[in-house]
Amino acid sequence: VTHDISDICDIDMLLGIGKKTPCAVRFSTTALERGSPEYIRDAKGMAVKFFTQEGNWDWVCLN
Repeated sequence: VTHDISDICDIDMLLGIGKKTPCAVRFSTTALERGSPEYIRDAKGMAVKFFTQEGNWDWVCLN
């Protein structure tokens, strides 16, 4: 965190200048099999797991 955003945010992991939160990120294809040609449209995914003092927080994103 580089700036104080406590006036617009109430999430503990984002409060406190200089605060760092460990996380793990995973990228994946979601619809087709491994090794599918790149020209075929398939959904891509991303998952982020934040390890906070309040517990784990997961974000899952698909396009």
